[in-house]
Amino acid sequence: MTDGLIPLAEARQAKAEESGLPDIRHADVSRWEGIEPPPLNFTIADLLPEGMTSMLVAEGGAGKSILMQTALTCIATGRRFVGKECLPGTAAGIFAEDPENILHARQARICEVFGVDAADLAGRVYVASYAGLPAALWRDGRPTPWMTELEEQLAGLDELRLVTLDNAALLYADNENDRIAVTGFLNRLNGMAQRLGAAVLLSTHASKSQDGSALRVASGSTAWVNAARGVIGLEPERDGEPAILKVVKANHSQPGEEVRLEWRQGLLMAREDATGIVGSIKRSTCQRVFMELLRRVTSEGRHVSDAKPVPTSSGLPRPDEHPLPPPKPEVTNTRGRRR
Repeated sequence: MTDGLIPLAEARQAKAEESGLPDIRHADVSRWEGIEPPPLNFTIADLLPEGMTSMLVAEGGAGKSILMQTALTCIATGRRFVGKECLPGTAAGIFAEDPENILHARQARICEVFGVDAADLAGRVYVASYAGLPAALWRDGRPTPWMTELEEQLAGLDELRLVTLDNAALLYADNENDRIAVTGFLNRLNGMAQRLGAAVLLSTHASKSQDGSALRVASGSTAWVNAARGVIGLEPERDGEPAILKVVKANHSQPGEEVRLEWRQGLLMAREDATGIVGSIKRSTCQRVFMELLRRVTSEGRHVSDAKPVPTSSGLPRPDEHPLPPPKPEVTNTRGRRR
């Protein structure tokens, strides 16, 4: 150092440390030589990748909040969530819409169905209501002090696997159609997920102007879908059809997968006839019954086929008994017109 001047290399290093950004000159790929890439883990198999932010999209009243609270408890107990394996650990839920009494009643219902007591979940499930409070994580194009404080609190939880944020309308106090602001918010959430080593699941409302494409599934800018690492859509029960949880976008798994759900004991759960041991037993039972009926019919000399039967109730003859005459050839006049 000469005459109080800082060498250029030291100045650059100090500037890099001040910005908190990595120095590209230290990013030579040779640093990976001889090192196996770390595996990509899923907090919930096929649905929520670890260290990334995913979105749960649905219309109001479809069951987003109760599904998220159920997921928290599945992580803590090691149970399957909608038929999917979970990485056991600690889970935390930020609920900006539901008051304390609703969360309490919902958790009591979940515990009853799962056969556990709230005391069994001590230090494993954290559920907090921020209803009516200034809980915005992002405002005016930048993270709020509360977002920084929340990350510090979450970093103090051991074996944190899942953080749920319900919902974007209350936690994001900016223009939902502003691509730059939305991307900045999701980028900050992805950074938080990576630093915590946990999956982050943000709920948001479905778009009222969906065009069937994945980009238009969420309300607001297409940046919501583009910036999230995964998007899961929840379609409610409608016209006798079951509720469906669908992987709309997946950067690290197969999109398009659907899980059929049903309301059972006040919870949204995978249909028993769709997955799991119970579903397997039901399918096996149906197959045995079918094979037994087929054996009986065959022993009586009756033949069965998967072909559609020819209707006879109308009095029309069977084609094999009275073949129809061949069609008459079409006759055309000299001008090519049919007569």
